[in-house]
Amino acid sequence: MTITVLIIYSLFFCQFCGDVTSSGGGSKPNIIEGNDGVFGQGDYIFHKIGKNKIGHLIMGQAWKKLTEYNNKKNNELGLPNINDLKLEGDKNVDNLVRILNLQKDLKLNKDYYYANAGTKEENIVSKIDKEVKDKFKSKTLADLPENILKDHTDILAYAYFLVDMKFPKIFNTKPIKFNHTNVKGITSKGSFPSVKVLEDNRKKDSDNKEVNFLLKLNSKNNDFHIVVGKGSDYSTPEKLKARIGEIMKKDRTLEGSDIKEKGLFHMPKLNFFIKNATYTPFIRKYFTDSGFLSKGKGCFIAKMFDNIKFKLDKYGARVEIESVACMAKCAAPCVFYNYILDSEFYLAIVDSKSLEVVLYLYVADPEGFMLKV
Repeated sequence: MTITVLIIYSLFFCQFCGDVTSSGGGSKPNIIEGNDGVFGQGDYIFHKIGKNKIGHLIMGQAWKKLTEYNNKKNNELGLPNINDLKLEGDKNVDNLVRILNLQKDLKLNKDYYYANAGTKEENIVSKIDKEVKDKFKSKTLADLPENILKDHTDILAYAYFLVDMKFPKIFNTKPIKFNHTNVKGITSKGSFPSVKVLEDNRKKDSDNKEVNFLLKLNSKNNDFHIVVGKGSDYSTPEKLKARIGEIMKKDRTLEGSDIKEKGLFHMPKLNFFIKNATYTPFIRKYFTDSGFLSKGKGCFIAKMFDNIKFKLDKYGARVEIESVACMAKCAAPCVFYNYILDSEFYLAIVDSKSLEVVLYLYVADPEGFMLKV
């Protein structure tokens, strides 16, 4: 089953301590306690952040390592391998677990993520902290605390993702309005190497009120695309992935076209750190029919959360995602168009080879995600 990995924009992060991506500066991220809840929609699990939502595929990679660890123990115990883990619970839990089981089978670029699973007695916390820092020298999220696991048999499943994408040419900056609120923004006019038009579905002979357009923010990193869309054509990761696939039938490199003449591009800067975004429906749910994880007293999920840092400014975009799960026993043609992201829009980070949407953002509210003027 093809599954759209959603991040509109899988904008994956940096230490947001400056206006310059991955360098010093003045602006700090908005720090958000991610406690507004999670829900499944399509093939993604989303965190609800006020009126905004954010979904990604990285917890699926932690789930994959947990599945592999379970089967390693099953082999030691002479039990059969289990492809998909299950949890006790209602239909909502079943749906969320279904999504994680789908996401664990996705092919993501291994250069940009790390995942592992093991027990406290195997010193998994220290191992993860060391190996992540060895692979990602610019990691900014704090190390896992040793006491995150209580008992020596407790299991930690972990995944970390980091991508840094610089624009080929720096955008100008200026305050813009987003839903009638003044926020910090980036802007350009006409032909500009850092922004391209992938498609524009406005009818030249129609008075359609809804505007549908899809843009690519060019990056020096060719392994991921940054795309931003406005309109219902791109309102889910599945729709976005399908549209990109259609476009690539004609434009394999997603080169896009320039904004015409004096047409404008405006969008808000994004700078936030979502801390401890908890998967509440999973907490204290036991594994079932999984062999090792459900043997005897069985394992239940004691903790399950994400830390997500995202920054998009005039220099580029940076995304940093950490997923942690702890298991315990027990009209007339126009010459140009303007592209103004001044109300709800969608942003995604897309793996350029698999076209999976790694990160998806639905942005409807300036609170939390944006920096006010």
